[in-house]
Amino acid sequence: MQVAEIMIYVIVAILVGSLILLAMRIDYSKQHSGYQEAFANEEKPVFKVESKDFPLEVAKRWEECGLGTMNKSSSVYVHDDALINESFVITELKRLDKCDIIDCYNTENRFILTNFPITTPKIINIRCFNNTLIIG
Repeated sequence: MQVAEIMIYVIVAILVGSLILLAMRIDYSKQHSGYQEAFANEEKPVFKVESKDFPLEVAKRWEECGLGTMNKSSSVYVHDDALINESFVITELKRLDKCDIIDCYNTENRFILTNFPITTPKIINIRCFNNTLIIG
């Protein structure tokens, strides 16, 4: 009997709430367009890159985490068909002159590449943790 009473109370509450909303005559489409305008100018996160741009994205993410001073994790979706290996990433970082911010030669063991080679398309995790850049 208690279950039936609870069901009746819930149904009556839904009906009363619906009647109140109908009586208020709120223009939901106008409110929705207001929200759209408020959030339209926000910059959308870009995490979809081609394999050739992946090393540059790694450098950007390393700079975003304050060159390792902040613990931060992000992901990048490499959408084209390719095979990304360690030598490609390191060679591209050298070509882009990013070895001054990333330890390309890994002299201090602060640049860790895991699960390489990576066959794309794939989502790749880029993580800054304890002054170390971990990719994979």
